[in-house]
Amino acid sequence: MVKARTPAWELKIGSNSYKLLKIDVLNFSSRINKHAVMNVKASLSGEKSDFEKILEVDRETQVTLLEKTTKETVSLFVGLVSHLNLDFRREIICIEMTVVSNTYTCDIKRDEKRAFQNKETTYGDLVDAVAGAGVCSTGDYADESIEE
Repeated sequence: MVKARTPAWELKIGSNSYKLLKIDVLNFSSRINKHAVMNVKASLSGEKSDFEKILEVDRETQVTLLEKTTKETVSLFVGLVSHLNLDFRREIICIEMTVVSNTYTCDIKRDEKRAFQNKETTYGDLVDAVAGAGVCSTGDYADESIEE
C-alpha cells in the first residue's frame, strides 16, 4: 500500500521562499465586484535575517502561496500584501498576512496618466495642430458640417 504524502506548503514573499511549518488560518474569499483575498496565519521556518527581510515588504510586494508535491508545484494564490503582522521566536517566524489579488492594481489611481484638454478646441484646430507639428504633414481633411 502506497501512502499519500501530504504536500509541502511555501509562502513566496518577493523573491524569497519560506517553508510553512504550521498553518493556523488559511482562507480565501472571492465575491462579485470585490478583489479576491487570502488570509493566512502561519509559522515559517527562518532566521533573524529572514524576519528582517519580511519586515521590509511593502504594498507592491508580490506574495505567492505554493503547494509542492513530488510531481509538481502549484500556485494557489498570487497577490499583493495588504496587511502584515510578524513575530520572531527561536528561529520561527509567526506571520499573519492579508494578500489581495493582483487585480487590485487596476484600481490604483496613478498620476502618471493624465490628459489635458482645452474644451474650446475644435476638431479642425486639433487637426491643424497635428498637421502643423509634422506628425501627419501629407494628410488632408474636409471641414464641413451638416445642418438640417
